[in-house]
Amino acid sequence: GEGQFTMAPGANLTFGPGQTYTLNGATLNGPGTTTVTGAVSMTGVVNSSSPLILNGTLAGSGTFNDSAKITFQTGTIAGPVVVNANGGIDLTGSTGNMTVNGSAQVIAGGNSTSTWSGGVLLLRDSATFKVTAGSTFVTSFDGRAVKELGNEGQAGASTFINEGIFIKSGVGGVGGVGATLFDFVNNNSPAYVAFNNTATGQVQVNAGTLELQGGGTGEGQFTMAPGANLTFGPGQTYTLNGATLNGPGATLITGGVSVTGVVNTTSPTTLSAGGLNVTGTLNLGNGASAIAHTWSGGSLTLNNSGTLNNTVGSTLTTNFGGTLAASGTGTRTFSNAGTFTKTGVGTTTTINTLLNNTG
Repeated sequence: GEGQFTMAPGANLTFGPGQTYTLNGATLNGPGTTTVTGAVSMTGVVNSSSPLILNGTLAGSGTFNDSAKITFQTGTIAGPVVVNANGGIDLTGSTGNMTVNGSAQVIAGGNSTSTWSGGVLLLRDSATFKVTAGSTFVTSFDGRAVKELGNEGQAGASTFINEGIFIKSGVGGVGGVGATLFDFVNNNSPAYVAFNNTATGQVQVNAGTLELQGGGTGEGQFTMAPGANLTFGPGQTYTLNGATLNGPGATLITGGVSVTGVVNTTSPTTLSAGGLNVTGTLNLGNGASAIAHTWSGGSLTLNNSGTLNNTVGSTLTTNFGGTLAASGTGTRTFSNAGTFTKTGVGTTTTINTLLNNTG
């Protein structure tokens, strides 16, 4: 298919099951809809102003630009196709899982709003899902973005990139995998989905829990509403590089977190398992507000010239026999200007770094 396809209001163009249909530099004009229940291969640049309903396979080596809404109900977006969802993309999973694979790129842009309301999002074989600056992505349930559901042996790291606004809302039930959290899960190493929040990115956890298990890099802002949680879970190490973690909701560390650059947190932070490694500077609190932080398990290490600052107004409490370890070279410093509290009868907390106490 080349040339023009024009769908009138209420009309629909359907690419059904059977042989693959190739769109080569075609134009799809709305306002009527386009539905894929079979397989469509994109070559060249295909432009569309027609809302797309995807229940099949979208593949090829071309680029698909849609200024209208894309509704992804089930099926596959197979690379190396690039899908520019400039009118936004709604992930409904209403008829099955949604798969993006083979180095495919899905880019939610155009200052649009995209949603995720159901289904499992499978990002495989170096696939990328990106929310551009100025665009918003909202997930309203406890979903899962994973690399694989079993031991399929998918190659390459896949990535979810947020340059815009990422909102987690909605609170789920109890029990079952992913029932109470929204997670980027590492099922079988190296089968993981990384979550990268860039310097322009804003992550807003408005309700429930956002759990990141697949690693990635966090810059920009992470803001947790009252009663909401950001959890860095077991799996791949997550790197916080110059990020800001805002409360009053909590930050929970049960996996591996690496701090580089200057990271500020006004979110009550608990390290209970895994490891927190500080190579840059981690500031607990803002020097004014009363914020309670807890170290109840896991390893806490200052690397090279790493610095941990417990600021005025903040409380850091440890209740077990942990060691604040020093690694590498340079001056590794724990500065306490707030309150540092040791509890736990019969346990010893050891500080192997420089300790500056003005609190």
